[in-house]
Amino acid sequence: MSNSTVNPNFVPRSNLNRTLTYRPHVKWTFYLVILAGVAISFLEIVDVLFHGTSFTQYLGHFALSAILFLEAWLLLKPLAYSTVTVAPDKITLDRLSKKIEIPLNAIIAIKFNFIPYLGGWFSITLPDGKTYKFTVVLERSEYVLEAIASSNPQLISTESLMKYRRIAILADHGWARFYDTLKEWKLLLTKFVGLPIVAALLISLLQLALQKNPDYFKKAFFFDLFLLVALSLLLGFAIGTIADLIIVNRDKARFTKEPQATLRDIPYENKIRARTTLIHYCIFGLVVLLLITLSYLRS
Repeated sequence: MSNSTVNPNFVPRSNLNRTLTYRPHVKWTFYLVILAGVAISFLEIVDVLFHGTSFTQYLGHFALSAILFLEAWLLLKPLAYSTVTVAPDKITLDRLSKKIEIPLNAIIAIKFNFIPYLGGWFSITLPDGKTYKFTVVLERSEYVLEAIASSNPQLISTESLMKYRRIAILADHGWARFYDTLKEWKLLLTKFVGLPIVAALLISLLQLALQKNPDYFKKAFFFDLFLLVALSLLLGFAIGTIADLIIVNRDKARFTKEPQATLRDIPYENKIRARTTLIHYCIFGLVVLLLITLSYLRS
């Protein structure tokens, strides 16, 4: 593959010595899938022993548990407990204590696959026909490509390298923002639990004052709480997705113009986050006012 589309502003890093790992959520997913399989098996055993569940139904649920265990063990565990070491002359895959060394000069082909806004992956092919896949789930997976490009510039076009590199960095930044959001658990509890509870309580107290019916208060409170929690979650997802797209599109343009400027623009991200949080609260408040107005109109 020719290297005719060289960007003069970008030079692949040479002499890299880095050990890469898969993102933390891979390991979280591995344990969650295992836990789901154990829970399904345990509940089914309880049903068989105490509620007379048929053996056929038990086999069906057991098969589901087996599928979950196999998925966790065969697909997720090799990633959760793997590392990729990039050196100037080779790539070393350490998968569950099994090491595979791939000399950079032994790679004969690279194939790319891209998924808009989600990521992508690339696979390398060796002379014996074996292929190895690397996805954006591997943190800083673009280092592998840069090492290959530095060792054999004719093997990969700069256009393909820069496209994957840009996608991988954007994915890294996206997951970093996600992890940062999880760290702000107090804000999340306030936004998605505390605020709906307070709003539902106020609306229900108003409805109690208007209806003079304690039983109606209980029904109204739980209905309003369910509605407001669902609304808050939906708003959070929709507004968060839009905010992330704004950040991604801006960073995409920035990385295209300045390929070496790969750091997150934290002040800009904080500004977008503050604005979207304000929009979230405003829309939520308008819905609460609408529910209060409807309560008055129905009284």
